[in-house]
Amino acid sequence: MPTGYNQSEQTIGNQIGTNTIHHNLADLLPSTSEIGHLWTVYQAESMSICFLKKWTNETTDPDIRLIIQEALDISTQRVKAMDNLLDSINYPKPYGFGEKDVNLDAPALFSQSFFCLYMRMTHKMVMHHYVSAITSAYRPDFREFYSQCLLTSDDIHRKATALLMVKGLLQRHPSIVPPNSFPAVADKKYFGSYFFKHKRPLNAVEISHIYSLIEIKRLIRTLNIGLCQVVKSDKIKSYLLRAKEIADKQLATLSELLTNEEIPSPVISEFLITDAREPGFSDKLILTHATAITAYVTSAYGLAMPNMFRKDLDIIMAKYIAELLGLARDGAQLLTDYGWFERVPETPDRYKLIH
Repeated sequence: MPTGYNQSEQTIGNQIGTNTIHHNLADLLPSTSEIGHLWTVYQAESMSICFLKKWTNETTDPDIRLIIQEALDISTQRVKAMDNLLDSINYPKPYGFGEKDVNLDAPALFSQSFFCLYMRMTHKMVMHHYVSAITSAYRPDFREFYSQCLLTSDDIHRKATALLMVKGLLQRHPSIVPPNSFPAVADKKYFGSYFFKHKRPLNAVEISHIYSLIEIKRLIRTLNIGLCQVVKSDKIKSYLLRAKEIADKQLATLSELLTNEEIPSPVISEFLITDAREPGFSDKLILTHATAITAYVTSAYGLAMPNMFRKDLDIIMAKYIAELLGLARDGAQLLTDYGWFERVPETPDRYKLIH
Protein backbone atom coordinates (compact mmCIF):
# COMPACT_ATOMS: atom_id res chain seq x y z
CA MET A 1 0.00 0.00 0.00
CA PRO A 2 1.45 3.46 -0.92
CA THR A 3 2.67 5.64 1.96
CA GLY A 4 0.01 8.05 3.18
CA TYR A 5 -2.89 6.02 1.73
CA ASN A 6 -5.89 6.49 3.99
CA GLN A 7 -7.28 3.20 5.38
CA SER A 8 -10.86 4.49 5.33
CA GLU A 9 -10.53 5.38 1.65
CA GLN A 10 -9.30 1.85 0.90
CA THR A 11 -12.34 0.44 2.72
CA ILE A 12 -14.68 2.65 0.68
CA GLY A 13 -12.82 1.64 -2.45
CA ASN A 14 -13.35 -2.04 -1.64
CA GLN A 15 -17.07 -1.45 -1.13
CA ILE A 16 -17.63 0.27 -4.47
CA GLY A 17 -15.01 -1.66 -6.42
CA THR A 18 -12.76 1.25 -7.39
CA ASN A 19 -9.62 -0.41 -6.07
CA THR A 20 -9.72 -2.79 -9.02
CA ILE A 21 -9.40 0.25 -11.31
CA HIS A 22 -6.58 2.16 -9.63
CA HIS A 23 -4.70 -0.36 -7.57
CA ASN A 24 -1.35 1.40 -7.94
CA LEU A 25 -0.94 5.14 -7.34
CA ALA A 26 1.89 5.20 -9.86
CA ASP A 27 -0.78 4.73 -12.55
CA LEU A 28 -2.64 7.88 -11.47
CA LEU A 29 -0.90 11.05 -12.63
CA PRO A 30 -1.33 14.05 -10.30
CA SER A 31 -3.85 16.62 -11.53
CA THR A 32 -3.11 20.29 -12.15
CA SER A 33 -5.04 21.21 -9.01
CA GLU A 34 -2.95 18.83 -6.91
CA ILE A 35 0.35 20.07 -8.30
CA GLY A 36 -0.70 23.73 -8.26
CA HIS A 37 -1.72 23.66 -4.60
CA LEU A 38 1.34 21.64 -3.60
CA TRP A 39 3.66 24.09 -5.36
CA THR A 40 2.05 27.05 -3.59
CA VAL A 41 2.12 25.31 -0.20
CA TYR A 42 5.79 24.36 -0.62
CA GLN A 43 6.75 27.99 -1.11
CA ALA A 44 4.62 29.12 1.84
CA GLU A 45 5.83 26.47 4.29
CA SER A 46 9.52 26.88 3.43
CA MET A 47 9.07 30.63 3.95
CA SER A 48 7.27 30.00 7.24
CA ILE A 49 10.18 27.90 8.50
CA CYS A 50 12.52 30.89 8.09
CA PHE A 51 10.26 33.21 10.10
CA LEU A 52 9.55 30.62 12.80
CA LYS A 53 13.21 29.63 13.22
CA LYS A 54 14.14 33.22 13.95
CA TRP A 55 11.16 33.89 16.19
CA THR A 56 11.73 30.67 18.17
CA ASN A 57 15.33 31.74 18.64
CA GLU A 58 14.26 35.15 19.98
CA THR A 59 11.28 34.25 22.17
CA THR A 60 11.81 34.16 25.94
CA ASP A 61 8.19 33.83 27.03
CA PRO A 62 7.85 30.04 27.65
CA ASP A 63 4.19 29.86 26.62
CA ILE A 64 4.68 31.72 23.34
CA ARG A 65 7.92 29.87 22.61
CA LEU A 66 6.19 26.51 23.04
CA ILE A 67 3.51 27.23 20.44
CA ILE A 68 5.92 28.84 17.96
CA GLN A 69 8.21 25.82 18.28
CA GLU A 70 5.24 23.54 17.62
CA ALA A 71 4.36 25.57 14.52
CA LEU A 72 8.00 25.32 13.35
CA ASP A 73 7.97 21.54 13.82
CA ILE A 74 4.73 21.26 11.83
CA SER A 75 6.05 23.35 8.91
CA THR A 76 9.27 21.33 8.87
CA GLN A 77 7.30 18.06 8.78
CA ARG A 78 5.10 19.40 5.98
CA VAL A 79 8.08 20.27 3.77
CA LYS A 80 9.53 16.78 4.32
CA ALA A 81 6.16 15.22 3.45
CA MET A 82 5.98 17.32 0.27
CA ASP A 83 9.51 16.28 -0.67
CA ASN A 84 8.37 12.67 -0.39
CA LEU A 85 5.23 13.32 -2.44
CA LEU A 86 7.20 15.04 -5.20
CA ASP A 87 9.79 12.24 -5.21
CA SER A 88 7.03 9.62 -5.48
CA ILE A 89 5.70 11.25 -8.67
CA ASN A 90 9.16 12.11 -10.08
CA TYR A 91 8.43 15.82 -9.97
CA PRO A 92 11.05 18.58 -9.56
CA LYS A 93 11.00 20.47 -6.28
CA PRO A 94 10.65 24.24 -5.95
CA TYR A 95 13.69 26.06 -4.65
CA GLY A 96 11.62 27.73 -1.95
CA PHE A 97 13.53 29.24 0.96
CA GLY A 98 16.26 27.99 3.26
CA GLU A 99 19.14 28.87 5.56
CA LYS A 100 20.47 31.55 3.20
CA ASP A 101 17.24 33.51 3.65
CA VAL A 102 17.38 33.91 7.44
CA ASN A 103 20.00 35.39 9.76
CA LEU A 104 19.47 34.01 13.26
CA ASP A 105 22.16 36.30 14.68
CA ALA A 106 20.41 39.52 13.63
CA PRO A 107 18.76 41.42 16.51
CA ALA A 108 15.03 41.00 17.12
CA LEU A 109 12.81 43.28 15.04
CA PHE A 110 9.43 42.62 16.70
CA SER A 111 7.99 41.87 20.13
CA GLN A 112 7.02 38.35 21.15
CA SER A 113 3.31 39.19 21.17
CA PHE A 114 3.59 40.11 17.50
CA PHE A 115 5.19 36.73 16.72
CA CYS A 116 2.22 34.87 18.17
CA LEU A 117 -0.46 37.10 16.64
CA TYR A 118 1.08 37.00 13.19
CA MET A 119 1.58 33.23 13.34
CA ARG A 120 -2.08 32.83 14.32
CA MET A 121 -3.11 34.90 11.31
CA THR A 122 -0.95 32.91 8.88
CA HIS A 123 -2.47 29.62 10.04
CA LYS A 124 -5.91 31.10 9.53
CA MET A 125 -4.74 32.05 6.03
CA VAL A 126 -3.40 28.61 5.11
CA MET A 127 -6.55 26.89 6.37
CA HIS A 128 -8.48 28.62 3.59
CA HIS A 129 -5.91 27.29 1.13
CA TYR A 130 -5.99 23.74 2.50
CA VAL A 131 -9.79 23.59 2.27
CA SER A 132 -9.51 24.47 -1.42
CA ALA A 133 -6.65 21.99 -1.88
CA ILE A 134 -8.35 19.01 -0.26
CA THR A 135 -11.61 19.54 -2.15
CA SER A 136 -9.80 19.58 -5.51
CA ALA A 137 -7.48 16.61 -4.83
CA TYR A 138 -8.14 13.11 -6.22
CA ARG A 139 -5.17 10.98 -5.23
CA PRO A 140 -5.56 9.58 -1.69
CA ASP A 141 -1.97 10.45 -0.76
CA PHE A 142 -2.55 14.12 -1.64
CA ARG A 143 -5.91 14.17 0.13
CA GLU A 144 -4.39 12.66 3.26
CA PHE A 145 -1.57 15.23 3.26
CA TYR A 146 -3.92 18.20 2.88
CA SER A 147 -6.29 16.75 5.49
CA GLN A 148 -3.48 16.49 8.06
CA CYS A 149 -2.36 20.04 7.23
CA LEU A 150 -5.86 21.34 7.82
CA LEU A 151 -6.13 19.56 11.18
CA THR A 152 -2.75 20.74 12.46
CA SER A 153 -3.30 24.35 11.35
CA ASP A 154 -6.67 24.35 13.10
CA ASP A 155 -4.96 23.05 16.25
CA ILE A 156 -2.26 25.75 16.15
CA HIS A 157 -4.84 28.48 15.50
CA ARG A 158 -6.98 27.25 18.39
CA LYS A 159 -4.03 27.09 20.82
CA ALA A 160 -2.73 30.51 19.76
CA THR A 161 -6.21 32.03 20.21
CA ALA A 162 -6.53 30.59 23.71
CA LEU A 163 -3.04 31.75 24.71
CA LEU A 164 -3.49 35.27 23.37
CA MET A 165 -6.87 35.61 25.09
CA VAL A 166 -5.39 34.55 28.44
CA LYS A 167 -2.55 37.06 28.04
CA GLY A 168 -4.97 39.83 27.09
CA LEU A 169 -3.36 40.31 23.67
CA LEU A 170 -6.32 39.41 21.45
CA GLN A 171 -9.53 41.41 21.13
CA ARG A 172 -12.78 39.59 20.60
CA HIS A 173 -15.07 40.67 17.78
CA PRO A 174 -17.72 43.10 19.07
CA SER A 175 -21.12 41.99 20.30
CA ILE A 176 -24.47 43.45 19.29
CA VAL A 177 -27.78 43.74 21.15
CA PRO A 178 -29.82 40.55 20.60
CA PRO A 179 -32.90 41.29 18.46
CA ASN A 180 -36.39 40.40 19.65
CA SER A 181 -37.23 38.79 16.30
CA PHE A 182 -35.93 38.29 12.77
CA PRO A 183 -38.37 40.00 10.39
CA ALA A 184 -38.03 39.48 6.65
CA VAL A 185 -36.49 42.24 4.54
CA ALA A 186 -39.38 44.51 3.62
CA ASP A 187 -38.05 46.29 0.53
CA LYS A 188 -34.99 47.23 -1.48
CA LYS A 189 -34.11 50.01 0.97
CA TYR A 190 -32.35 47.28 2.97
CA PHE A 191 -29.63 47.19 0.32
CA GLY A 192 -29.07 50.93 0.47
CA SER A 193 -28.10 53.32 -2.29
CA TYR A 194 -24.97 54.35 -4.16
CA PHE A 195 -25.94 58.01 -3.74
CA PHE A 196 -27.90 58.71 -0.55
CA LYS A 197 -26.13 59.11 2.78
CA HIS A 198 -28.68 57.42 5.02
CA LYS A 199 -28.01 53.69 5.29
CA ARG A 200 -29.33 50.92 7.49
CA PRO A 201 -27.07 49.76 10.36
CA LEU A 202 -24.42 47.13 9.67
CA ASN A 203 -25.49 43.55 10.31
CA ALA A 204 -23.50 40.92 12.23
CA VAL A 205 -21.98 39.30 9.11
CA GLU A 206 -20.82 42.64 7.70
CA ILE A 207 -19.32 43.69 11.03
CA SER A 208 -17.48 40.38 11.32
CA HIS A 209 -15.84 40.71 7.88
CA ILE A 210 -14.90 44.37 8.35
CA TYR A 211 -13.46 43.67 11.80
CA SER A 212 -11.39 40.73 10.48
CA LEU A 213 -10.08 42.82 7.59
CA ILE A 214 -8.93 45.53 10.00
CA GLU A 215 -7.17 42.96 12.19
CA ILE A 216 -5.35 41.45 9.20
CA LYS A 217 -4.35 44.79 7.71
CA ARG A 218 -3.02 46.15 11.01
CA LEU A 219 -0.82 43.08 11.49
CA ILE A 220 0.55 43.28 7.95
CA ARG A 221 1.09 47.04 8.28
CA THR A 222 3.18 46.45 11.41
CA LEU A 223 5.24 43.80 9.62
CA ASN A 224 5.89 46.08 6.65
CA ILE A 225 7.01 48.99 8.85
CA GLY A 226 9.53 46.75 10.57
CA LEU A 227 10.81 45.20 7.35
CA CYS A 228 11.29 48.67 5.86
CA GLN A 229 13.94 49.28 8.52
CA VAL A 230 16.08 46.32 7.49
CA VAL A 231 15.50 45.64 3.79
CA LYS A 232 18.56 46.39 1.64
CA SER A 233 16.97 47.16 -1.72
CA ASP A 234 15.61 50.70 -2.16
CA LYS A 235 13.09 49.40 -4.70
CA ILE A 236 11.71 46.83 -2.25
CA LYS A 237 11.62 49.46 0.51
CA SER A 238 9.59 51.73 -1.79
CA TYR A 239 7.23 48.83 -2.49
CA LEU A 240 6.74 48.19 1.25
CA LEU A 241 6.12 51.89 1.90
CA ARG A 242 3.54 51.95 -0.90
CA ALA A 243 1.84 48.93 0.69
CA LYS A 244 1.78 50.80 4.01
CA GLU A 245 0.22 53.89 2.39
CA ILE A 246 -2.51 51.79 0.81
CA ALA A 247 -3.10 50.03 4.13
CA ASP A 248 -3.38 53.36 5.99
CA LYS A 249 -5.99 54.63 3.56
CA GLN A 250 -8.02 51.42 3.58
CA LEU A 251 -7.81 51.10 7.38
CA ALA A 252 -9.15 54.63 7.81
CA THR A 253 -12.23 53.82 5.71
CA LEU A 254 -12.86 50.41 7.27
CA SER A 255 -12.47 51.80 10.80
CA GLU A 256 -14.86 54.65 9.99
CA LEU A 257 -17.51 52.14 8.92
CA LEU A 258 -17.44 50.72 12.46
CA THR A 259 -17.08 53.97 14.41
CA ASN A 260 -20.02 55.50 12.51
CA GLU A 261 -22.11 52.72 14.11
CA GLU A 262 -20.52 53.32 17.56
CA ILE A 263 -18.69 49.99 17.18
CA PRO A 264 -15.08 49.97 18.43
CA SER A 265 -12.41 49.32 15.84
CA PRO A 266 -9.75 46.73 16.80
CA VAL A 267 -6.66 48.33 18.28
CA ILE A 268 -3.48 46.29 18.14
CA SER A 269 -1.31 47.12 21.12
CA GLU A 270 1.79 45.56 22.63
CA PHE A 271 3.44 45.65 19.21
CA LEU A 272 6.97 46.78 19.74
CA ILE A 273 9.04 47.36 16.62
CA THR A 274 12.62 47.67 17.77
CA ASP A 275 15.31 49.96 16.33
CA ALA A 276 17.10 47.03 14.65
CA ARG A 277 18.70 47.81 11.28
CA GLU A 278 20.45 44.50 10.56
CA PRO A 279 18.25 42.31 8.35
CA GLY A 280 17.10 39.00 9.77
CA PHE A 281 15.67 37.91 6.41
CA SER A 282 16.81 38.08 2.81
CA ASP A 283 15.36 40.66 0.43
CA LYS A 284 14.00 37.77 -1.63
CA LEU A 285 12.02 36.41 1.31
CA ILE A 286 10.79 39.88 2.32
CA LEU A 287 9.50 40.73 -1.16
CA THR A 288 7.99 37.29 -1.78
CA HIS A 289 6.17 37.39 1.53
CA ALA A 290 4.92 40.94 0.96
CA THR A 291 3.54 39.97 -2.45
CA ALA A 292 1.96 36.73 -1.19
CA ILE A 293 0.34 38.40 1.82
CA THR A 294 -1.11 41.10 -0.45
CA ALA A 295 -2.74 38.35 -2.50
CA TYR A 296 -4.17 36.90 0.72
CA VAL A 297 -5.71 40.22 1.78
CA THR A 298 -7.23 40.47 -1.70
CA SER A 299 -8.86 37.06 -1.22
CA ALA A 300 -10.12 38.18 2.21
CA TYR A 301 -11.89 41.10 0.53
CA GLY A 302 -13.22 38.65 -2.05
CA LEU A 303 -14.67 36.44 0.68
CA ALA A 304 -16.24 39.45 2.35
CA MET A 305 -17.78 41.01 -0.76
CA PRO A 306 -20.60 38.46 -1.40
CA ASN A 307 -21.65 38.86 2.24
CA MET A 308 -22.01 42.65 2.06
CA PHE A 309 -25.65 43.49 1.40
CA ARG A 310 -25.26 47.28 1.40
CA LYS A 311 -24.37 48.72 -1.99
CA ASP A 312 -21.86 51.20 -0.58
CA LEU A 313 -19.92 48.33 0.98
CA ASP A 314 -19.78 46.52 -2.36
CA ILE A 315 -18.18 49.58 -3.94
CA ILE A 316 -15.58 49.84 -1.18
CA MET A 317 -14.65 46.15 -1.43
CA ALA A 318 -14.40 46.23 -5.23
CA LYS A 319 -12.24 49.37 -5.18
CA TYR A 320 -9.85 47.95 -2.59
CA ILE A 321 -9.58 44.62 -4.40
CA ALA A 322 -8.52 46.50 -7.55
CA GLU A 323 -5.90 48.48 -5.57
CA LEU A 324 -4.42 45.36 -4.03
CA LEU A 325 -4.39 43.44 -7.30
CA GLY A 326 -2.31 46.25 -8.78
CA LEU A 327 0.04 46.15 -5.79
CA ALA A 328 0.42 42.35 -6.04
CA ARG A 329 1.15 42.57 -9.79
CA ASP A 330 3.86 45.16 -9.16
CA GLY A 331 5.35 42.91 -6.49
CA ALA A 332 5.40 39.99 -8.93
CA GLN A 333 7.10 42.22 -11.50
CA LEU A 334 9.77 43.18 -8.95
CA LEU A 335 10.35 39.51 -8.18
CA THR A 336 10.74 38.90 -11.91
CA ASP A 337 13.19 41.79 -12.28
CA TYR A 338 15.38 40.30 -9.56
CA GLY A 339 15.12 36.77 -10.98
CA TRP A 340 13.33 35.48 -7.87
CA PHE A 341 9.94 34.54 -9.34
CA GLU A 342 9.90 30.74 -9.60
CA ARG A 343 7.90 29.58 -12.57
CA VAL A 344 4.87 27.51 -11.62
CA PRO A 345 4.52 24.18 -13.52
CA GLU A 346 2.61 24.85 -16.73
CA THR A 347 1.26 23.03 -19.72
CA PRO A 348 3.56 22.71 -22.77
CA ASP A 349 3.49 25.54 -25.30
CA ARG A 350 1.83 23.72 -28.20
CA TYR A 351 2.48 26.60 -30.58
CA LYS A 352 6.23 26.37 -30.04
CA LEU A 353 6.17 22.58 -30.27
CA ILE A 354 4.31 22.69 -33.55
CA HIS A 355 6.26 25.54 -35.12
